[in-house]
Amino acid sequence: MVEPSSLRFSTNEFGKPKVIWPARMEDNKIWSPHSLCFNLSHTQSLLACAVTMNGEVGVDVEESDRKLSRNLMSLARRRFSPEEADWLSHFEDSTEQRRRFMQLWTLKEAYIKALGTGISKTPLKDFTFALKPCVYARSYLERAVGFPAHPQAEAISMKFSSLMSSNDEPTIPAEKWQFILLQPSPLHIASVCTHVQQFNSPGENLEGKSVKNISLKMWRTVPLVEDQYLTEGAVALGISSPASERSVYLSAVSSKNHPL
Repeated sequence: MVEPSSLRFSTNEFGKPKVIWPARMEDNKIWSPHSLCFNLSHTQSLLACAVTMNGEVGVDVEESDRKLSRNLMSLARRRFSPEEADWLSHFEDSTEQRRRFMQLWTLKEAYIKALGTGISKTPLKDFTFALKPCVYARSYLERAVGFPAHPQAEAISMKFSSLMSSNDEPTIPAEKWQFILLQPSPLHIASVCTHVQQFNSPGENLEGKSVKNISLKMWRTVPLVEDQYLTEGAVALGISSPASERSVYLSAVSSKNHPL
């Protein structure tokens, strides 16, 4: 048990906080534990908290039936990159187009929240996500998250806009970010983003090449009562590659009216 009063925080240049542990003495050497990075997101019926060690993390959760603009494509062309808007325009079914819009939105929000910059500093048009079918994605996802993946789970990739000036380009390359897209419940869509810093243990990426594994552990939390490892009702939808040896812990707190 960690006493809350013992926690110490630091912030990045944009004000995003993380927990800094005090240095320890082991074998006559001073050892500083990895910092604990965290991020919060909430809707009217769900609050999500993502936690990882020594790697920035961002999470975004949205209601699946969140009210959106009647002209969804107009909104997409204003806010998303041209490639993303063109991709969305190919979905003739309005329900599927809406679902895909929400997937892109949560991925973008999770990335910006991992950076801690905000949309004003990192415009949504400056980076592009692609979701594509992949034969390896389902089995890879299920190993990573421990709950069922969608039969048509997809590979996620991100790139920066070619129109972005060299002064504005992020210091961390796009391929150094890892993403998982999921439905924590039938009523919600969520994305988790974490920074890949190093490769320490073997695994396989979506092409079967040797890389490192990410793991996502998710709990349903009843405040001050219990934390229950969540597997039922959650579905994993997509994952990016390569991955890293990084564990992300996602706690979901639901309201009484909208249980997980």
